[in-house]
Amino acid sequence: LKLTNNSQSFTGTTQINRGTLEVDNHLGGILFANNKGTLNGNGTTGSVTINSGGTIIPGDRGLGTLHIDGTYLQKGVGTYITKVDTADHNGLLDVTGVATLSPGSKLIFTSDGADLGFTYTILHSDVKRVGFFTNVVSTNAVIVPLLTYTPKDVLVKFSLNLRGIAKTHNQKQVAKQLDALSNANARVRKVLNTMTRLP
Repeated sequence: LKLTNNSQSFTGTTQINRGTLEVDNHLGGILFANNKGTLNGNGTTGSVTINSGGTIIPGDRGLGTLHIDGTYLQKGVGTYITKVDTADHNGLLDVTGVATLSPGSKLIFTSDGADLGFTYTILHSDVKRVGFFTNVVSTNAVIVPLLTYTPKDVLVKFSLNLRGIAKTHNQKQVAKQLDALSNANARVRKVLNTMTRLP
């Protein structure tokens, strides 16, 4: 289901029990993504709760910003799926209220690649962030996410993990040297960034 009309005046409750609700305009009220329910889009919602088995994906398949005009609560085994690409191009949850990550909260990166050394903001609260992601997964074996938490933000940088796909002894030795260059100068990182996007 795709919401493109302005429903800011809505003051009720939206329950996503199955399937996906894509919000690309403004949806008022409060929203719950329950088991097998997914919220995504580039629009604005009221307060959001991601219950166990529920999923939130900002933007278009993880790239873009979903604005939450209220609080954000991600409960245990609730999942946040996001993506990063080039610098400043990533998925973001932008929350005006308190953003709470309960124990068991899961974070999945589905990125095809990343700009090594660049710090991406994937969650921001205007008030404060509470809690941490318990389970962090990258579907791209070549890059490893390294999370940093501030009082209002969740930030991520990526390092190269060619050792994770190397098979022979020689491959592992070369991969070890390349992985160590994740924080090298911009010219070297530009070459390595290309490697993170190889099929």
